[in-house]
Amino acid sequence: PHLADALCGYADALVHASRPDDGLRKIIKAISLNPMPPDDYRWIAAGASYFLGNFSGAISHIESMEDRSSARRLLAASYAMAGDMQRARMHRRKAQELNPLFELEKWLSILPVREQWHKDLYREGLMKAGFQ
Repeated sequence: PHLADALCGYADALVHASRPDDGLRKIIKAISLNPMPPDDYRWIAAGASYFLGNFSGAISHIESMEDRSSARRLLAASYAMAGDMQRARMHRRKAQELNPLFELEKWLSILPVREQWHKDLYREGLMKAGFQ
């Protein structure tokens, strides 16, 4: 499990460095070493999948989490990008219930992702889901 946790941290760093393909490979390896992974493993896999344009993969990873509350915005954006606006709006509402003071541009300004186009892709999904 310690190797899996180290791989998880490495995968997270790779995703934030705008290397989601490498990050996804590392987090999948971590999940294989820890078949009952904590939710943050799935959260990292979902983020990497989203940045790779695999929105259904992102949804699948988030849906397998025990507590999806931390990933509601990403789930809403993923559903929006996948074209399921009903589910996107539902998860946006749930995310807004958890954080009614959320401001899209303020949050994106501090999102630790290296490449601007990754932030733009996330903004697009969040805006499609109805975040402002």
